[in-house]
Amino acid sequence: MGNRAQALFHQNQIDVYYGVTIAEPDEIVKTYLAGTLESGVNLCDH
Repeated sequence: MGNRAQALFHQNQIDVYYGVTIAEPDEIVKTYLAGTLESGVNLCDH
């Protein structure tokens, strides 16, 4: 996700997560709800 898109989300108080480790959707939701979901490497180069 590009920097402009990230900034627009943040301006609207929307948390952005990118490069999240691949896992089953229910595991990702559990991690998010536990407050431990972390972004990984942003592969966008623009």
